[in-house]
Amino acid sequence: MIRIICLIAIFIGTSFGEATAQKYKSAAGLRMDGQLIGLTYSQRFFNRTTAELNVDLRSREARVSAIGKFHKPILGQSLTMFVGGGYHFGTYKDFGGFNGADLTLGIEHKIILLPFSIGFEINPSIHLAGNHPDWYTFQTVFSIKYVIRKDKEGYFSNSQQRQRQRNRRKRLKERLKSKYEE
Repeated sequence: MIRIICLIAIFIGTSFGEATAQKYKSAAGLRMDGQLIGLTYSQRFFNRTTAELNVDLRSREARVSAIGKFHKPILGQSLTMFVGGGYHFGTYKDFGGFNGADLTLGIEHKIILLPFSIGFEINPSIHLAGNHPDWYTFQTVFSIKYVIRKDKEGYFSNSQQRQRQRNRRKRLKERLKSKYEE
């Protein structure tokens, strides 16, 4: 438990700097753990912000959640960590409907040269209203997503890098030109 708390503190502490987010605009796929199977859809809205819609099914529970995530690259732009929060509502067999707040913390890797993304996340949820038998749930979820729309930038290119390279070439041409003019 102490390891999980330390990881959460590290992720939150480093997740609010500059970032260029993940390498896709939208993706859809499956999420699962030992008892859960679900569908997920992610859409990037800003440079490092995505919105995600999840539909989760368990043996006695069905839940829909909407979560906003803030991404930060870890090792390059294809591996990102994220933190976020949102809202859920659902129904529990024999108890009825419920709703509440969600938090999320995890990592995601866009597989280079393939249209897939894999991720692992921790999702604590607090049930604020309704008839859920527990007042909170804690789940760890593995997800695999198919990239529907790639980012306009390629994996091996970056607009800032390209601009720096153009500037270097321009400076080199100017140096060579001035050297031969002497």
